[in-house]
Amino acid sequence: MDFHDPTSYTDLTQGRISHIDFHIQADFSSCTLDIEATYQMQSPLHGSLHLDTFKLEMKQAHANGRDLEWGFVASDEVLGERLHLKGFDGESSFTLKFRTSPEARALQWMNASQTVGGEYPFLQSVPGEQCAQHLPMPGQPIGAVHVFGESGSAQGVDGGHGSGAG
Repeated sequence: MDFHDPTSYTDLTQGRISHIDFHIQADFSSCTLDIEATYQMQSPLHGSLHLDTFKLEMKQAHANGRDLEWGFVASDEVLGERLHLKGFDGESSFTLKFRTSPEARALQWMNASQTVGGEYPFLQSVPGEQCAQHLPMPGQPIGAVHVFGESGSAQGVDGGHGSGAG
């Protein structure tokens, strides 16, 4: 029997994500993140996949150099938007390019006066389930997540675990 999480759009019968690599460029002036995320599935995908999001500006979705169709097919104040990716034909990985919203609930943008040292703008991401509020994520555990960040220096970006992205 498959478990259904009422706080997520995820349909685990579509497939399970085993690994995600995030390449993140933080723009402190606009309070946004430009992200390229490569998702590795546990098994090949056929047809569709749904992911949880919140006010993302999608730029591109592709698998094996081929564009995937995508759209936001549901919206809810609590759940956010349901991202529907279509056109998988046996691929085990895919890449999304997108920009977060300044309204992302799980990102805390702080200016220099709000930091202990007062020297850098600072960004902290709330760990856990709220990640889907700024990154297309499934409502499921993931084996590994790697984050590669750029913000002018490795200082100033905190993934919620007390260490800067590198």
